[in-house]
Amino acid sequence: MSGVANNPYSPVALQDLEFRLYGVNAQGSNVSRARGSAKAYMIYTNDPATFTLDLKTVGGEVRYDMVYSYMLPMEGRIAILTGGERQNFARNICAGLQ
Repeated sequence: MSGVANNPYSPVALQDLEFRLYGVNAQGSNVSRARGSAKAYMIYTNDPATFTLDLKTVGGEVRYDMVYSYMLPMEGRIAILTGGERQNFARNICAGLQ
């Protein structure tokens, strides 16, 4: 799986963007997984970065869920409000993929 990550909102660069993709079966168990990072270490506002995940399916996957995390810099006046690690979850990201 290949994709493009983008930073459309953050006024500071995202750092160290990592992805974890999970193949989930009908019972809700993770049966396959892949992990990867964006090719660019820092992703500036409106500066897309590519990534590739190599998922080896085992069969029985009914959906694919993704967890992605990144760091925001801990410097400057807004560090107290914005700095540190962020983690997000996206369910069923490849609807219809068999």
